[in-house]
Amino acid sequence: ARAVSLDTDNYINSWTRSRTYLPLANDFSGNLAPTWTNVTGGENLEYQVTVVSSQETSLAHGDTTIFIGGEEQEAGTANSLSFEAKSFDSSLDQSFSMGELSFYNGSTFNQSDADSATLSIDLSLSEPTTLQQTITIPLALVSTPNSDDSYDSADAINMSKQSFNLSQSIEGVNYRLRIEFGPAQDGGFGTGSSISAFEGAQVKAEIYGTFEAR
Repeated sequence: ARAVSLDTDNYINSWTRSRTYLPLANDFSGNLAPTWTNVTGGENLEYQVTVVSSQETSLAHGDTTIFIGGEEQEAGTANSLSFEAKSFDSSLDQSFSMGELSFYNGSTFNQSDADSATLSIDLSLSEPTTLQQTITIPLALVSTPNSDDSYDSADAINMSKQSFNLSQSIEGVNYRLRIEFGPAQDGGFGTGSSISAFEGAQVKAEIYGTFEAR
């Protein structure tokens, strides 16, 4: 607003003050396509990535064989992770399920486990704008020595990054996608940035996302 003088000999016009208000997007919808990349591990690392479908991918890792009496025998079960993505239709600041992560804690040998992997998710946004972007989620895979304590023996998956900026603004506003694990189900525990699976068990957890203005 601005005050304009009616007596310009004695008074001057006020300074102009203005503010710009940008509209916030409300509806976010789209699809997700995942895969596993950047798998690292021990000196004898063994792993296999399988694309089950456009929305599901799995990672098996670890050598399940051991020499007994000079003969190689199957003696374990590979560790495995799988992620099945979902399409989504959500609102700003509203949490939604991006899909379900399954994690099996197997028995492997010979320093062959993976200790990190990246869950790469191709984000195809259709609303409020068209956007294609790959979200790369680095995961630390923590293997623990087995003991009589089931919690101490549980292996873990830790998220080291949980916030991802969208690569383009929408009507002048920048947004980010924040992610986290939902509560662990079945054979494990954890939530937020970390979940764990008991030895010989499979744990499942939703990965939740939230679009936020920044």
